[in-house]
Amino acid sequence: MIRTLVLLSVVIVGLISTASSGFSQTQAPATPENAAPFIGDWTLSAQGDQGPAQFGLTLKVDEGKVVGSVSMGQGGQPVTDISLNGKTLVLKYYID
Repeated sequence: MIRTLVLLSVVIVGLISTASSGFSQTQAPATPENAAPFIGDWTLSAQGDQGPAQFGLTLKVDEGKVVGSVSMGQGGQPVTDISLNGKTLVLKYYID
């Protein structure tokens, strides 16, 4: 299942499950149970200095941990720093 989400930042990606949740709550590590609504394939759209871009994001459970991969074309950038802030999933990764 492909889902589309517009992002304002490509350094820290927040997938927001409700419009009312914010970053005022304490972050907790993502677990397979609390991240279940986010598991799957996503299509992300971002706007940057070089114009618009689209990324693929895959979130899955591997050996009991929530892991992901961000890709733009071929290959992918692993995402292992994944946490929850309330009902918001926060992924941190760097792009060269």
